[in-house]
This record gives sequence, structure tokens and C-alpha cells, in this order.
Amino acid sequence: MKSEMKLAVAAMGVLALSAGAWAGVGSEASFNASLSALRGQVAPAADELNKSVDDALNCAKDHCPAGNPFDAEAALAAMDPAKIGVAARFVAIKPGTFLMGSPQGEGEQDETPQHQVTLTRPFEMQATDVTQLQYLLVTSNNPSAFAKAENCPGKLKVIAGIAACVDSPVETVSWNDAQAFIARLNAIQDKYTYRLPTEAEWEYAARAEGGSVGGSWTSENSGNRTHEVASRASNGFGLYDMLGNVWQWVQDYYGGYPRSAVTDPQGPSTGSYRVIRGGSWYGGAGYARPGIRNSGGPGGRGNLVGLRLVRSSR
Repeated sequence: MKSEMKLAVAAMGVLALSAGAWAGVGSEASFNASLSALRGQVAPAADELNKSVDDALNCAKDHCPAGNPFDAEAALAAMDPAKIGVAARFVAIKPGTFLMGSPQGEGEQDETPQHQVTLTRPFEMQATDVTQLQYLLVTSNNPSAFAKAENCPGKLKVIAGIAACVDSPVETVSWNDAQAFIARLNAIQDKYTYRLPTEAEWEYAARAEGGSVGGSWTSENSGNRTHEVASRASNGFGLYDMLGNVWQWVQDYYGGYPRSAVTDPQGPSTGSYRVIRGGSWYGGAGYARPGIRNSGGPGGRGNLVGLRLVRSSR
């Protein structure tokens, strides 16, 4: 990587709970009580949440494996109602055309040539980075370096012996880890197909059709750590932390840009490195730009890098 190297439980998150947290509930009565409590805590996302709760109630046994150590009470205790709606929300992004990259002399060499990109298909992008709680509920693991009390005062929770700053972005995940997380998420529910965004989708979403790019956590204001998702202003599309806080893996191999207009680009067909976008808490504001590119080996991990999902209905 270059030297500078953010579902927590509504639409996507309840699906994760349906496969994990609810499996530890001892009886149908307590299961239903926990679901009622969950509904009461997440009024800001009620409509979407209720659909997801229905999915959870209809969860097939083969989608809800036994033996998961999480229980509903612990999961509920970890939730911050103020964050649940936004952290699990997905924003609909319409097709469009934009200039990808940076003009010569305004960015790094790998940001050129600036070229026209047309995206012909709509997609839904997660409003925030994947949080530590979301990742924990799906994988029963939290690899994050920033999972200590000093990293999230008053927000550290311990679930089944695993500590998490529940509203902070998960980090220290490789591209391979991200793929395993996505595979698990796709296996435990059948409503959506989740994936990483393409590099072009990511930059189109970050630029928000020329609107505000939103606030960012960088070395100038981060205090050398990550911060809660959605604690800075969103961009013009309603996406938080597209810039700063943690770099975000995308699907593409890293490579040079095309020299002419392209439609629905998928990046190079082969390569050794995967693209990372957006800047982080560690780098300066100059790294928190829609055009900045970074890369890393698919097995590499670091406390600067997390992920954000896109989804489509099945």
C-alpha cells in the first residue's frame, strides 16, 4: 500500500441477527419479546426494519445455524438507536455519466487520464461503512484495532466475550476478508445480493453529481483513531464517510485508467492488487478526495482499511 494507507441492525443488520443473535434465544416467547423490544428501539427506521423483522421471523432453520454464541439480549444491549437506522440504510443511486479521475497536475499520476464514465444500471449503496457490530454479528469475529474503551468512550460493548466499538467502522480487514463477510451475508438471507462496489460506482457515489462531498475524519481532526459512522455531514447522495475515517475496499483490480469514454467499467481483468478508496483517519485532507486511489494485496490488513457494501434485490 502507499504510505497512507465504515447492518447496526435494521435492514441488513436484522438479517444478520436472524442468522446469529436470534439463534441463541432460549424460547419462542423470549424470541418474540426480543423482536418486540427491537421494534421499539428503532423507530427511526421502522418501515424498513419491520420488513426485515418479518424476514427474521420467517428464517429457515438452515439459514439460522445453531451454536452461534450470540444472544438477543446482548445484541440489543449493544445497539444505539440513534445509529441503527443510518448504519443499516442503503441509498438508491441512479444511473448517470461523470468524469472519473483528476485533471493532469491536480492529483496523483494514477488518477489520470480523466475520462468519461457512464453507469447504465442503478444500485444501492450502504449509507455508512460496515460497522464493528455488523461485522461481528455476521462473522462472530471483530478484527478491529480500534475496539477499546478509549476508542469509543461509553460505546464499547462486549458480546460473547468479544469487544466492539459498535458504531465505529470495522477495520483491519483484507479484501479476502471482505469477500468472506459478503459470502456469509449472502448465504444467511435470500432477499438481497451484496457485493463490493466497482471503483467507478464508488467514485460516482463519492462525487454525488458535483454536490457536497460531505465531512471527513482525517489526521487534522481524528485524534489518531476512527470515529463513529455518520458523525460527520453526509454527501449530496446521503452517504456518510465516503472520504476519511477508513479507506474502503472496492471490487476492482488496480490498474491504469482507459484513455477514452467507457460504460459500466469493471476494471482490469487480472492483477496483483485490489483498489482502496477514500482516505482515512491517518492521512491528511489531501487524501480525502473523490479521485484519490490506493491499492493493496488481497490478503493485506491494516487499521486504516474497512469496507462498504452495495446490494441489489434477488
